[in-house]
Amino acid sequence: GDKRKQEYFIAQIDDEDEQALARKKLGEVISFCQSSRCRRAFLLTYFDEVWEPLTCEACDNCLRVEREQEDATVVAQKVLCAVLKTHERFGSAYVCDVLAGSRQKRIRENRHDTLSVHGLLRDMPKPLLREYVQLLEQAGYLEQDRGAYPIMRVTPQGRRALKERLQIDLPKPRSVARPAPVSSSTIMDSADTGLFESLRALRKELADAQGVPPFVIFGDRSLRDMVRSRPQTNSAFLELFGVGEHKLEQYGKRFMERIREYNTGE
Repeated sequence: GDKRKQEYFIAQIDDEDEQALARKKLGEVISFCQSSRCRRAFLLTYFDEVWEPLTCEACDNCLRVEREQEDATVVAQKVLCAVLKTHERFGSAYVCDVLAGSRQKRIRENRHDTLSVHGLLRDMPKPLLREYVQLLEQAGYLEQDRGAYPIMRVTPQGRRALKERLQIDLPKPRSVARPAPVSSSTIMDSADTGLFESLRALRKELADAQGVPPFVIFGDRSLRDMVRSRPQTNSAFLELFGVGEHKLEQYGKRFMERIREYNTGE
């Protein structure tokens, strides 16, 4: 709320140079508030002074108990891919809306509801998704333009992590407790689980061949839909969650063949 209020006041400034300077200063204040660095080091660096100790042993960040790290690779890959798929032209709120599967007018007009990343994190609470974006920025995988339009960009570090499929460790989010993951075995009988794992193996094979993360091919929800309906025609395959004409053309034949082979025991 305070940030938007300040942005409103900044927008009223007529002089463009003065407005740009005000936006820069607001961005620096936000960075100071969100940073996990030593506060004293941050402030001294801002005034071009050198602070060599790793900790001042006095500020909130230095006194805070070290947050436990977790492997956030899958979520991080989805966020980074969403920023790239939307051509690094939008802010974090828009990217979160795309990942959450929003069909708001602006997303539909940009045809971003047809992207493979659309709805990939629809089951994640919005506050948690926003915190992941913030954590990725703090960790150096994302950066935000502090100009008139605060768009998100993937840093060289983020691009390298995607290209080389590096593990991405982040502090455990503190805003929202995430629901426990539901394993395929809890929602399927043993026969369905076997087909699900076979489809996952095919997905990984295709992903490795294309050099992309598996979820870019199909998400787990789409695979579970295949297990449930076991489509054998193009029209039936198009009814699956997350499938459009493009994915039907690219992957439909291979996945329907795998389902047929499993059904007949070949």
